[in-house]
Amino acid sequence: MCGRKRFYEHLTSHEHTERELLAEYRNAADESDSPAFQYLVSLIVEDEIRHHRVFRDLAAALRTEAELRPEQPAIPRLRNPSASVATASSN
Repeated sequence: MCGRKRFYEHLTSHEHTERELLAEYRNAADESDSPAFQYLVSLIVEDEIRHHRVFRDLAAALRTEAELRPEQPAIPRLRNPSASVATASSN
């Protein structure tokens, strides 16, 4: 399997594989009498939610590029591909 395809599959499956773990974190926090533990778990869960959003954005951007779609991906391109082609052909 090509590296890009493996990367895309990792990005798209990651959230699903961690879903149960996050539910366990939340349950442990709910059952805990420690406000400090509850706070720490809330920070971890918030960070994981943000992390999963970044993975979804990366996967969407990778798919946009692979399908050569003209729209701007969720994560902006670092360069304009047509500009580099124009520059290369003018040299």
